[in-house]
Amino acid sequence: QFQSQEEYLEGYQLPRLIPAVGITVARLLGWGGILTAYFARFLCLAVYAAFAALACHWLPGSKMGLAVTALLPIAIHLGGSYSYDSLLLGLAFVMIALYLHLTFEGTAPDIKKLVLIALLCIAIAPLKSVYITLPLFVLLIPQKAIGSKGRALIYKLGTVGAAFAHFGCYNLGFIRYSVTAPAAAAAVEAAAVET
Repeated sequence: QFQSQEEYLEGYQLPRLIPAVGITVARLLGWGGILTAYFARFLCLAVYAAFAALACHWLPGSKMGLAVTALLPIAIHLGGSYSYDSLLLGLAFVMIALYLHLTFEGTAPDIKKLVLIALLCIAIAPLKSVYITLPLFVLLIPQKAIGSKGRALIYKLGTVGAAFAHFGCYNLGFIRYSVTAPAAAAAVEAAAVET
């Protein structure tokens, strides 16, 4: 039986962290249901705005382009929602800004930023199938921004491999269905033709 990707993400709690904190704080303050819901949405929007501002800070050029993209009505709507897109969009902006920063301004290895990129790749990978392409940008970071040739190779392959493994762990049922569904549909169609 087919299950949506959302059903496979039931065990992955990272996207629910910010709304959960907002709801918990509002309930501890004794606020009612409407204030609690709006406070959690406001907290999601504040975190999204903080990530967008951080991305604009790290972006080597075209800061206005990123700011305009982050301020599009649909981006703001998703940034202030309970959806996992709220955290996902902010983290994706930060990740892309870090990629571009290390690619164009990275003259010496910055271990903190390299570790941050690796963690972001691993965190974002299982959220949506389309975002599995983001970890591949690690392959474009120049060697000078990572270190020696061996270290760069290990970092790049390790980061991409860990991101794809994390994606596979949370989407295994979805992948299995995608592979077996066409064969099952063909078998059912063949059985129907025979009868």
